[in-house]
Amino acid sequence: MATNSIKLLTGNSHPILANLVAERLGIALTKILVLQYSNQETSVTIGESVRDEDGNQQSLISVFGEALIQIAVFILQSTAPGDINDGLMELLIMINACKTASARRITAVIPNFPYARQDKKDKSRAPITAKLMANMLQTAGCNHVITMDLHASQIQGFFNVPVDNLYAEPSTLRWIKDHCIPTSDCVIVSPDAGGAKRATSIADGLDLGFALIHKERARPNEVSRMVLVGDVKDKIAIIVDDMADTCGTLAKAADVVIQHGAKEAIAIVTHGILSGNAIEALNGSKLKKVVVTNTVPHEEKKLLCSRIETIDISATKMRKETTKRRRKAQPENEEDEDEISTTISVPRKRKHLAVGAEVEVEDELSEAPPAARKRKQQQEDEEEPRKRPQQDFAYLKPKIRKVPQEIIQSDWKRLPEPAQRRIQTILLTAKRTALNSVRDPRRRKEVEGVLDVMHRKLEKRLPRSPFPPFSKAGHFNLEEQLERNRILEAEQIPAEDSVKLLEEEIEREELHTENKRQVLADLEKNAKASIQQQKKRAKATHPLLIEMTTPARHSDNADSIGLARARNKHHVFDETDEDLTPLLSQFRSHLESIQANGSQLEGVGDAIASAQAALRTALPAR
Repeated sequence: MATNSIKLLTGNSHPILANLVAERLGIALTKILVLQYSNQETSVTIGESVRDEDGNQQSLISVFGEALIQIAVFILQSTAPGDINDGLMELLIMINACKTASARRITAVIPNFPYARQDKKDKSRAPITAKLMANMLQTAGCNHVITMDLHASQIQGFFNVPVDNLYAEPSTLRWIKDHCIPTSDCVIVSPDAGGAKRATSIADGLDLGFALIHKERARPNEVSRMVLVGDVKDKIAIIVDDMADTCGTLAKAADVVIQHGAKEAIAIVTHGILSGNAIEALNGSKLKKVVVTNTVPHEEKKLLCSRIETIDISATKMRKETTKRRRKAQPENEEDEDEISTTISVPRKRKHLAVGAEVEVEDELSEAPPAARKRKQQQEDEEEPRKRPQQDFAYLKPKIRKVPQEIIQSDWKRLPEPAQRRIQTILLTAKRTALNSVRDPRRRKEVEGVLDVMHRKLEKRLPRSPFPPFSKAGHFNLEEQLERNRILEAEQIPAEDSVKLLEEEIEREELHTENKRQVLADLEKNAKASIQQQKKRAKATHPLLIEMTTPARHSDNADSIGLARARNKHHVFDETDEDLTPLLSQFRSHLESIQANGSQLEGVGDAIASAQAALRTALPAR
């Protein structure tokens, strides 16, 4: 039996979508630090282990023997306009970081695949950049790719690994049903021939008419002429496309359908890139609404254009079906793949059951009568919370602390009006999101009633409830807080690096100082030893030393032994040295004795010479 564990990582391109997916799945985002240095290089540090580990054989025993904890790594990274290459490099580095960290399987979730429009060689010496992107992802270590509404389906063939191309069509159908009723007054319009298949599929799903606009381009991203094929008179024209870049196509398509008698024009696109002068083009166009999914971040663009609406594609509508298909090792059908978190699903754990046993239970339930199947499902849903440990929002526990009631009563205050309005907006958004996830009309009314009661109670308590001091409306803005945290983390990293460098420099200086101190100690020791040796050598020197203070009496005998010449030399000894005083006194007495003996010998030499001469004279005479 394999117990699956999911690690969901994201970079800086679209953290909002990643948080929505993680919240839908009931898991926490894996800790990761992605930053960019001043030289535009990207650095990635994963804060948690993504390595597969052997299970505990004592506690995780299945019918197949020992269990294995399989960690599936999903990296969600979109390509934001303006930073597409930075986001791509972040994705590649994160994939490679997980690979080098011994991740067993790495899935890249790329809602908007980069360079998807460069999928063919339409000119001589033109590159097929989409193929290059596929090669780079696989070289980095990607084992599986999940994307949405590829601009060209043949891009899937560029990969040697599985590719799931999800479709936003079910979300588009739901939005049209909820906002464009009665649908009989609507017509689906494709702005170009390439999107005809997508538009006809939506039209068939809603039983609506279809129209096509043929466009001629003078140069890339610029449409020169558009021709309408189909009837849009007195109808709501819903223009459907896979992406909106500079929005020139959508603006001209809206002009064309309005000129041909359409009551109003609405655009629904999957990837709202909105680059260049897109906002100016939308504000000056005849489009009533521009509906985009949140595959690409566009929160700032929505502030500049009130016509933009967002469809959330992070919902988990078919988690059970996806889990069931995975247990049976069956491929997923394209018609069900409309949500990002559908494929990133957390399997439902059942204790002491193998994969085959789980499939047999599901097959038995599927063959049972509807009433019995419903009772069995309700019983499982009631028992599941008791079997599963309560781990909801467990990642928040370390960040939560209890505040004494006295402090709340004394220091906490009521929220200011802007903060209260911000919380009310959050509650309305949460209510709308919860209702959109319920498809059964009767169940939807029940949920709406419960949410209305909760909303009214919270609105009544909100003005009276105490909050920590200095609370502001910005504190309840998730995007603003995430951006602020990201800025603080980015500012903290250089400071930490500087502190680390300073600590290393201090350590080196301390080591250098200690070495100098040791050298000085050795020098002092050697100097003392040298002085002692010099003193010993001085004691062993010949006693003929020079008198330092008083000049001695000199004579020819003194000059004959070299003392007169030694008188003018530089003296290296001090006569005040207590070790030399006895030696000097001995030397003086010895010198005086020599001088006395020398005075007695004066004239002896002359007498001897005279005697020798007389002797020579006397000898020949004999």
